[in-house]
Amino acid sequence: ENVRYSKMFSEIPKHGEETHYMNKNYIIYLINYHSHPSSYELKKAMSWKRNMLNAHVHAAQIMGNDRKRILFFGMISQYIRKVQKVIDGKILVVLTSLNQIKQLKEFLETYHSDVKIARYDSTVKFLDREVSKQADIILTTFGIAYAGLDIQNLAAVFSLSPFQSPIGTSQLLGRLARNTRDVFFLDFLDEGYPRMYIQRKNRLRELEPRAKKIYRNTISEVD
Repeated sequence: ENVRYSKMFSEIPKHGEETHYMNKNYIIYLINYHSHPSSYELKKAMSWKRNMLNAHVHAAQIMGNDRKRILFFGMISQYIRKVQKVIDGKILVVLTSLNQIKQLKEFLETYHSDVKIARYDSTVKFLDREVSKQADIILTTFGIAYAGLDIQNLAAVFSLSPFQSPIGTSQLLGRLARNTRDVFFLDFLDEGYPRMYIQRKNRLRELEPRAKKIYRNTISEVD
């Protein structure tokens, strides 16, 4: 996919690309965590056809274990608080499954009662989606964020669904293109799944050229 993408678009500017490079306003955080999967979970998460990581299986493994789910949600909550201190805008949290969105919303509403949190996914009626986009923190799936999601005053994207597509990376970055101030893209990686390092390497091909700064952090427990 990467080779085909490069050949197809090597001479064609991607949407917003010239503005991205001119402004150079992307602050990138590469955040590693470790869910400590068992050998059985690792094997189950890999697709036997293409030796690719199945994002939905990974999400189910996180959500199916209390400790992993608490670590995952606590990590997101921690970085929301950090980012909120330095931005004046909305946060888009990109997840894999509807179950993640449902439970994360309930978790955040408990610990972030001072902000409005909304879902933007297939369960939300079309007419209600514009209302959802007015929230401070918007939870969505990678599929919807990839296909197209225009949010006014979006200042940060939390990318928590594992993928490696350069097109997908460019699309997520494009959600922040309208904001001329510094914007934040947080790229999360589960160290327990080695395939995720390969996925990030592909994403970095899009992230690095656009970055004003890149920070790396590893989190093992919830503070």
